[in-house]
Amino acid sequence: MVSETVRKLAALHEAARAMNSILDPDKLLDRILTLVQDVFALHSCAILIYDEEEDALTIRAARGYRPDVVEGFRARPGEGVTGAAFQRGEALLVPEVSKWPGYVEGVAGAKSEMAAPLRIEGQVIGVLDAESTQPNAFEEADLDLFRIFANQAATALRNANLLNQLERRSAELERRVNELDLLQRLGRQLSENLDIDSLLGQVLELAHRALHFDHCAVLLVERDEEGQRVLRVKAALGYRDDVVSGIVIRPGQGITGRALKSGKPVLIPDVSRNGSYIEGVKGGRCEMAVPMIVRGEIIGVLDAESTRPHAFDEDALRLFSTFASWAAAAIHNADMYSRLERQQKKLKQ
Repeated sequence: MVSETVRKLAALHEAARAMNSILDPDKLLDRILTLVQDVFALHSCAILIYDEEEDALTIRAARGYRPDVVEGFRARPGEGVTGAAFQRGEALLVPEVSKWPGYVEGVAGAKSEMAAPLRIEGQVIGVLDAESTQPNAFEEADLDLFRIFANQAATALRNANLLNQLERRSAELERRVNELDLLQRLGRQLSENLDIDSLLGQVLELAHRALHFDHCAVLLVERDEEGQRVLRVKAALGYRDDVVSGIVIRPGQGITGRALKSGKPVLIPDVSRNGSYIEGVKGGRCEMAVPMIVRGEIIGVLDAESTRPHAFDEDALRLFSTFASWAAAAIHNADMYSRLERQQKKLKQ
């Protein structure tokens, strides 16, 4: 018995080293279960992580469990052995699961179970669980070692998650830097074009080629017969002809009208649930509209649509908004240049 305990302690030491050498969370979960099986000679074991949205423990990795059980297993805090271990924050040994009130079956024919909480910085995030088809398969000594193993596994998971977060942040920072570089290059290209008609087409071309928006339009502010602000489509890619040629949008009307009225970007993930949507693209399902502002004045709206619902997210809206600010400055400059040219022609006449 003593020699077996010594063997398991030595195995735990090696397991800790092995776990801390793996920094991919998914691979680590799989490795933890392999080590649990080796150290405790188990057939069935699982790692359950608490899901806040479902308010339940779900199986993230398992050995010896049926696939449908892994997919559908849910244990709320306090429910079953794993739920109790999670709620109490302590390791539990159950010699006969049939005598446990509210036992939740994980392994068919299981007779005994032990579960230990996975704790990171004082917070229980999940449970390490082991089941056996034999009654009284585990002893107190096993539970003590199982608790130690769970603590080691939690530490390894914390390290892997921290690295994973760091890598994601690094990738996000690199993406933002690349986006900024792209937008600056696009801005320079736009600023070099002083022909307003050509520029509007260039805005659409760059939005499509560089930003990968398949359907986009430039709407500029004009005054109607009563002197009120309205939007008219001046250039469009992938929009219906009747929309491009004749539609007049007033402040607050449709998605683009909302952007004009509020002076803020508007993102509608699913336009089928928005009663104010005006179809610009046949089969349009997602739309975002960004006001183009120069010196505090809205000169127009840059619009993008997709036939896929939820095609645009907050990141896409942020990128589109930055592009719209470059486009606004270029359109304003081209318009000023055009006015100066007309004035000079009049003076020469």
